[in-house]
Amino acid sequence: MKKLILFTLFLILILVSCKNEDSIVNQNTLHELVPLKIGNWWAFQRINYDSTGNAVSTFIDTMKVLRDTVIQNERWFITNYYGIYRNATNGVRFWDSTNNSSYVYLYPVKEHDMFVMGSAIVEVISTNEKLKVPYGDISCVHYKATFSSLNNFHINYYLSPGIGFVSLEGPARTISGRSYLYYREQLVSYSLK
Repeated sequence: MKKLILFTLFLILILVSCKNEDSIVNQNTLHELVPLKIGNWWAFQRINYDSTGNAVSTFIDTMKVLRDTVIQNERWFITNYYGIYRNATNGVRFWDSTNNSSYVYLYPVKEHDMFVMGSAIVEVISTNEKLKVPYGDISCVHYKATFSSLNNFHINYYLSPGIGFVSLEGPARTISGRSYLYYREQLVSYSLK
C-alpha cells in the first residue's frame, strides 16, 4: 500500500510539473515583435510620390524569411528584404554587415521611450496606434527614427507584435529643402508558419 501511495504521489508530481508546450510557443509568439520563421512572408504595397503628393508608381514587394544562419553564436534569419533579423528579449534586432553590429527595435516599449538605433534617434510615438492598411485595421507600435546627420530626416516604422512590419514611410527633400512623403509601404497580406 505504501508503494502504491508513493507511486501515486510521484505520478501527480510529474503531471503537475509538465507544461503544455503549445501554450509556451503561443506566449512567446505574442511577445515577438516580428515572427521569424523560415517561410514566413509579408507582402507590401509600395507607393512612390512626387514632391506635390501625387502617386507616381505603385507596386507590390514581398519580404520573405529565406533561411537562417549563425552570427556571433546567435541564430539569425536572412530575408530578401532589408536584411538579417533575430528576436531578442528586448525586441527585434537587425544585422548591419557593414559595421558588423546589430541594432534593435526595442520591445516592449512605452510611449515617448527613446533609444539609439545606428545613426538614428528613435522615439516611440505610440504603442497602440490604429493603422488602416490594405490588409485591414491593425494596432501598431509607431517608431519614428530621426537622423540628425541628415538634417533631421526621419522615417516612420509601424510594427505590430505577432505580425511584424505593417507600414514604413520615408520622406525626401526638394531642392529648396522642403520635406515631403516620398514613399509609403503598407501590409497587403502575410503568412506565418
